[in-house]
Amino acid sequence: MSDSLAIPSNPAELYDARGADIPLSRPLMQGDVLKNVDIPGLATDTGLAMVIMHPCSMRTGSTLRKRLTVVRLIKHHALQLTQWPDGDYDFMPLPDLMGDNVDDPAVASCFRDVGSVKTTDLDLRSRIAILSARGILYLQQRYVHSGTRVVVDLETLSMQMSPIFDELELQEEWVDAALAARVSEPSFDEIKAIQVAEREFQDFLSVDNDYLRRGLKDPMRRTEVRRTIRLEVRRRDLQA
Repeated sequence: MSDSLAIPSNPAELYDARGADIPLSRPLMQGDVLKNVDIPGLATDTGLAMVIMHPCSMRTGSTLRKRLTVVRLIKHHALQLTQWPDGDYDFMPLPDLMGDNVDDPAVASCFRDVGSVKTTDLDLRSRIAILSARGILYLQQRYVHSGTRVVVDLETLSMQMSPIFDELELQEEWVDAALAARVSEPSFDEIKAIQVAEREFQDFLSVDNDYLRRGLKDPMRRTEVRRTIRLEVRRRDLQA
């Protein structure tokens, strides 16, 4: 445990990509920010929402659940990074959300404004920001602290999330390869192709009672699992 909430070194540390730089092949993930999301029972306000559900809870089998938990982004006074540990505990500040160095207005995800939305309403093309691995850890730390007032250090969260981050990276590689092999097909539908590739990846991890997925959680087997998955990606690419 830690005595104080962590502070990012700079706003850019929070994000993996923003705006047009977000690849569609990147799986929907905790911390993703989407526009034009209607959350039942909550004011529209900014129209922005953040996926808050833990990634381990987002799927049933190889497919995303029919509904996912999100929180509303609201206009919120700007916080200096040094102020992060000192208050606003029910919020995740999102400085420079658009990557233009303009916080007008400043926004934050509000952990009190939470709801469930249909997964089909969370269009990958509507994402405006995705958090980095470290950004997700900051989000998780503040979210846990909001509900418990207990500070879990980033190192503990990182140990729990490490296999999930590996899976995220490998799935994106798998989907990128699948899209490259199919892009020249007549009537190519990128979103449908992504959905098919994601299911195939999850099914591959699930064979033999989740042998590969469980391997990602084992530091002694993680390199072996990554190699096995990348060999399968190359094999499928050669067969395409």
